[in-house]
Amino acid sequence: MFEKFKQKLISGKDILKKASDLQKIDIKNLAISERIKFLRKIKIRQRLIISFLILSILPLIVLGLISFSSARTLLSGVIKQYTEQVVMQFGNNISAELNKITETTNSFLFSNYVQKTFFNYDELEIYDRGVAFNDLLKEMNVISSQNKSVSELRLVSPANSVIYVGVSSNSIDYDNLNSNFSESGQVFKWYVFGNEIVYARKVVYITTNKWMGNFFVTLNSSRLNQLFDSLEFGKKVELLLLAEDGTVIYSSDESKAPGTEYPYSYLIGNILSLTGSGENYGSFEISQKEKSYCSYYSIPSTPFYIVIITPYSFLNSAANAIGASIIITLGIVIVLSVVLSFVISNSISTPLAKLVNLMRKASSGDFTETVADTANDEIGEVIKNYDNMIQNIKKLIEKVQISVNDVSTSAERIAGSSEHTLAASEQIALTLQEVAKGSSEQAQEVSKTVEYMNDLSDGINKMTGKLSNMSKLISTTEETSAEAINKVKILNDRANQTKEASQKIVDEINSLNNDMKQIRKITKLIVGISDQTNLLSLNAAIEAARAGEAGRGFAVVADEVRKLAEQTKEASIMINNIINEINSKTEHAVFEATNTSNIVNEQMVAVEQTNEAFNTISASMKEINEFMNEVEKAVGDMLTLRQKTLSAMENISAVSQEAAATSEEVSASTQEQMASAEVLTNLAKELDRMAKELQTAVSMFKIN
Repeated sequence: MFEKFKQKLISGKDILKKASDLQKIDIKNLAISERIKFLRKIKIRQRLIISFLILSILPLIVLGLISFSSARTLLSGVIKQYTEQVVMQFGNNISAELNKITETTNSFLFSNYVQKTFFNYDELEIYDRGVAFNDLLKEMNVISSQNKSVSELRLVSPANSVIYVGVSSNSIDYDNLNSNFSESGQVFKWYVFGNEIVYARKVVYITTNKWMGNFFVTLNSSRLNQLFDSLEFGKKVELLLLAEDGTVIYSSDESKAPGTEYPYSYLIGNILSLTGSGENYGSFEISQKEKSYCSYYSIPSTPFYIVIITPYSFLNSAANAIGASIIITLGIVIVLSVVLSFVISNSISTPLAKLVNLMRKASSGDFTETVADTANDEIGEVIKNYDNMIQNIKKLIEKVQISVNDVSTSAERIAGSSEHTLAASEQIALTLQEVAKGSSEQAQEVSKTVEYMNDLSDGINKMTGKLSNMSKLISTTEETSAEAINKVKILNDRANQTKEASQKIVDEINSLNNDMKQIRKITKLIVGISDQTNLLSLNAAIEAARAGEAGRGFAVVADEVRKLAEQTKEASIMINNIINEINSKTEHAVFEATNTSNIVNEQMVAVEQTNEAFNTISASMKEINEFMNEVEKAVGDMLTLRQKTLSAMENISAVSQEAAATSEEVSASTQEQMASAEVLTNLAKELDRMAKELQTAVSMFKIN
């Protein structure tokens, strides 16, 4: 039975050792699998900073590039459209002015008064000619006063008689002009002299279609310049009025004087080719000093063209200013992102570093330090729960130390009792040897039977006292076994408490995991709302663009709403990534807590085996006690036999032989008892050694 108890203790020790080895292998494999992950090679703080910078800066860069490109395209298109509309509107205004002159001229020349008065003007008498001259001069003064765009009106007869009103231009040779126009054979024609424009019209008699002379209208160049100067496009934009032969009539560029030929002849060539296809106004690209955008308008019924040349550098200037603003804003955002990323990473990495330091010390058995974290975030909750777990482990270790000390003390007491039992058994063996020797001598020397019986009586009395002492020692040993069983039960209860505490930790961590899942759902909802807000802001921006100038303020508000929605989305995604990291660590903590629960279960199994071993010891001690009762009974029988021997000496020989046989049996039983006592002593020493090993293992944990 003692051998079985010893084997159970050894097998329990092997099971604990194998469980410890398996735990080490599982932890080692887990650590290896974690280390092979690329991202885990980077510190959490660095990962947070890099992720935050990427999530905050990269979208801004992409958005800035898209915004710059869109603004550049949009502004360029708006300016082009505005330029085309201005050219067309201004061309219509100039055309209206010129049409007014031509219509006024035609009305004057085809009026009945001019037709009668100026007919055969050269053939009239001097008086009649003077009257006609005054009348025509009066009518021409009326026309000149009613039209500010006219500087001079000149009516020339076939005999070169001239009637004119206004200020004559020194740059115009009217005689040569009259001769050229007469020879041209055209009904009307426009002439350019520097910045002076002259409209020439033949005067015919309607009834006979007879030529009566020529009529010249000189346009007011100052008035024309005022109209062109009223358009302010800036120094980079060039406004031109060109004749079809490339002569510059007006140019906003002072380096191109009126009356000179425009230096880029292909410009007028492109315009003539486009107007020849029936397009009175349009636009095209042209390369002069730099690449430019050219808008033109062909004034109907005239050889004049209004041209606006806008360099692309001017078209893109507003977009470039926006690009510079975007770059400055991006730089400010980058600085703010770096500062904010360091602040956020420090708020996460600092408490995690404290927790890692605490775990490192706990892994080496030092539970003396704690971390006080008053934060209300998830990391604060993890630190608080971990601190509570450390406190529970410290309480468990204190209880285990107390139980180990009790077991060690009981083992020492059992070992002492076993040694006393072994000494008593040796004494009994010596006594039995003396009994056997006396029986042998009694058989040989019958004459000394009385003396030997007295010696035997003394020996039996001594043996009776020793057996009484042995019985007391066995009773003490049995009580010690009962106390050890109670201690093992207490240890089992403590192990159950440890198991319950571990299960509570697992439940709390699972509850924390469920809370983080709820937070993840909320962040997904925020992302969805931000997407809807972004879509609404885009629709609002489109509607604002359709509204034009009136919707510009609303477009700015819509753009700010869109940016706020995008920032909300980016912050929600970042929070979701942080929750995923915390969730991973929580799952790891659940795994470790589950391993702790398994270890506690294995400890409970070992405690149960120890309880069974102590029950076996108690049962063995009861058997020894029963055996000692039998020995006491045998000693009583020996005393009765001694009395009978004194009364019946005649049977002394037979009784001696029986006594010798009985002594041999008792000696054999005593040898077995000694062997059992020796096994009990060894088991007690083994139990004491195991208790000391457990005490050594527990002593590595520092809790004070």
